[in-house]
Formats: sequence, structure tokens, C-alpha cells
Amino acid sequence: MDTYSVTETSAVSTEPSTLTGQSQATTITGRDVATLVMGIISLYLIISGMLPVIGYLFSLILGIIGAVLGVRARKDTRMNNKALATAGLICSSIGIVLSVILLIVSAVVAALAGVALFEMSSIIPEAVNSIANG
Repeated sequence: MDTYSVTETSAVSTEPSTLTGQSQATTITGRDVATLVMGIISLYLIISGMLPVIGYLFSLILGIIGAVLGVRARKDTRMNNKALATAGLICSSIGIVLSVILLIVSAVVAALAGVALFEMSSIIPEAVNSIANG
């Protein structure tokens, strides 16, 4: 039967938590978890579509923060397991790319809608005048 011991530090500490088994030790830092959480939230804001443009901006910001934390976490020499940092970095990178693409698409659609409304604003009064004058 395997026995495990868990040594944790406070939530605000930057010292790692360690979960040790018989032959393997995994170090998980708060930076790893923060990277993964920011990457997942970044992807959620894109996929959910609840706040189209504002959500894309928040997703971009969270993705950038998550990517920076992920790069720093992967460079941390105290860690022997970089899986969480790598997963967070991948999620954050995907969130950044999708946010930029969707922001560009949103800007193009808004510009085209503005052009269409401008064109229609000059056509509608002419049509109303021609109908009114017979």
C-alpha cells in the first residue's frame, strides 16, 4: 500500500507544495496553477461568447498574463515537473491567438456594418421622397 505525505505552504507563499510518493516527487507552485487557470478562463471567454468584444479583450489580457506566468514557471529551476506550466502556457497561447483573430474579425464586421448603414442612410430618404412624390 502506498503512503503519501503532503507538505503545503500558505496560499500567498511562493514556496512550492510537495506531494511525495515512494519514488516520485511532484512540485506544484502557485504560479503553475495560476497559469493554467488564466489559460482556461481565457479559452472559456472565447468559447462561451457571452461578451463578444469585451470577452475577447479580457481573454487577450488573461492570455498574455497566463503566458508570461507560464514562461516564468517553466524557467523556474526549483521545479521538476513542468506539466501544469506547459498546459497553462498552451491554453494561454491558444487564447491569445483566438482573441486576436476574433477581435480582427469583429473590427472588420463592425466596419462593414458601418459602411452598409452609411450607404442605406443615403438611399432611404431618396426612396421615401420618391414614394411620397408619386
